Amino acid sequence: MITLSNHQFQELRSHKTAVQSHLEAIDAILVKAKQQESNLVPDASNMYPKRSMMKKELAHMLGISSRYLATQLNLLRPQLRAMGVPDRAKLLPPNVVYFICSSLDIEKND
Repeated sequence: MITLSNHQFQELRSHKTAVQSHLEAIDAILVKAKQQESNLVPDASNMYPKRSMMKKELAHMLGISSRYLATQLNLLRPQLRAMGVPDRAKLLPPNVVYFICSSLDIEKND
């Protein structure tokens, strides 16, 4: 058991209070930063097309090669099958185009 003098106890209490106030200030800063960050994040619905696209067209729009897109689609194959997309599909429905773009974390090149 640790014994403290009254002075040491008061000193520790003041340090605890100071640390708590610093933590509250840091939390307030983090909340404010998170709010500002959410204002900077673009709306995902505007980043990707809302129409069916051919795979070649999608690759061209994204600024990547068709081969690279095919490689990435192979990694997403289980999810695409679950969405009802055949392995050899050339035309991708809008929901699949959105899923691919968001999964690859690629923004539309204009």
